[in-house]
Amino acid sequence: MANGVVSCVCVRCDLTEDNPKSFVQCTTCPYMSHFKCENIDPRGFHMKKAAWRCVRCSGEAKDNTIGNQSSSTLRNDHFHDAPNLNTIEATNLLIDIMDNLNQMKATLDEVLMENKKLRMEIFRLKESDKFSLSPDPLSVVEAKQTRQNHLLNGQPESRNEISDVPLSPEEPENCIRSQILRNPTSKSPKKTMTKKSDNGDPNVRKAAPSKQQKKPLIIGNGPSIPTDSGEEFSIARVIKRSTLHVTRINPRISEDDVINYVEKQLRCASLLKENIQPKVKLTKLTSRHPDSYSSYKITIDSIYAKDLLNPSFWPKGVAVRKFFVPSTRLNKDFRQPPQRPTSTP
Repeated sequence: MANGVVSCVCVRCDLTEDNPKSFVQCTTCPYMSHFKCENIDPRGFHMKKAAWRCVRCSGEAKDNTIGNQSSSTLRNDHFHDAPNLNTIEATNLLIDIMDNLNQMKATLDEVLMENKKLRMEIFRLKESDKFSLSPDPLSVVEAKQTRQNHLLNGQPESRNEISDVPLSPEEPENCIRSQILRNPTSKSPKKTMTKKSDNGDPNVRKAAPSKQQKKPLIIGNGPSIPTDSGEEFSIARVIKRSTLHVTRINPRISEDDVINYVEKQLRCASLLKENIQPKVKLTKLTSRHPDSYSSYKITIDSIYAKDLLNPSFWPKGVAVRKFFVPSTRLNKDFRQPPQRPTSTP
């Protein structure tokens, strides 16, 4: 204080001035601060008769943190100097920030492009079936049959020999699954069950054939044996017969005409197989509209059934399909009404 002039010290900027009207005084202590440092309008403050507390009484630090907490921007020069920057400096700071953001965006774009290329490469590998590591379906079935044989015979199942699925021949040798199956942690020298050992590995055990395999059927092809009377003694097979349902035939056509048409079509088309003459049996069925069309049940050798089901075999408009034969067991067990037991007097 000099010549009656009071010197005021701002608790925010620590500047000393002799004009007390530019300061606001704390309501609980003698400390003062500039109106501009506190962002307070002097006119509105006096009109409202508002009260103000300094940073020491309110526990607020100079960097707007409460109490003794350290500011997260205290050591960041950009944020620490931001309140004191002019327009040009603030613009330059924003330009630096935008440059950093653009660099980050360019890096992210490169990562996205690499990710896209990898996804396309994975898709091509999947399409070329080089990425699939699934085992051969035949090997899986054989492993299942071997497992069932062990269960039926009462033998314990070995994990290294039975439960492991054999390797597929298309499976790459450098994948993790191949390394695990070819180098098991068990002390057993046998590694896995395979159908064949192409590379001659003595440690690979060949799969034993299933006991349930059926022997191939032997079919005779010798000539017929002539008898003393000159007739040929034949014990040839019984030819399997098939039944077809032919409908939408002109009602004026007779049964003999249908039989002659079928035999003629087979001869003209050179469809005679194994030198077996077609034996056609025809049975006329009851049509719903007998004046409009007729229906027949055709019984023929099974080797010709596929030819008769060809659309080009029949004239235009004739319909043909396999004849539905109800099961005898169904008729016997389900379609017959149950018989009531007779009561005895």
